[in-house]
Amino acid sequence: MMNKVLFVSFLMLMAEEFASSHEMCPPGMVYTECGSACPVTCTRKPEVCTTLCVEGCFCPVGQIWKESSGECVPPEKC
Repeated sequence: MMNKVLFVSFLMLMAEEFASSHEMCPPGMVYTECGSACPVTCTRKPEVCTTLCVEGCFCPVGQIWKESSGECVPPEKC
């Protein structure tokens, strides 16, 4: 019985962690545990960057951050 209680508690904790980490991203962005430390933006072109992962919110694949409007856009909209 104790094992079941511990298992259910663990599942609830993991579900809460998963939900809370994904809710932090603004609309139009996606959460990832391993994003680029040097993401390409409309004003920052691709560069040599560390291979270390950065956890956080990033633009979806095919879009980049446009600083002037504060949103993710296709590169041609920069």
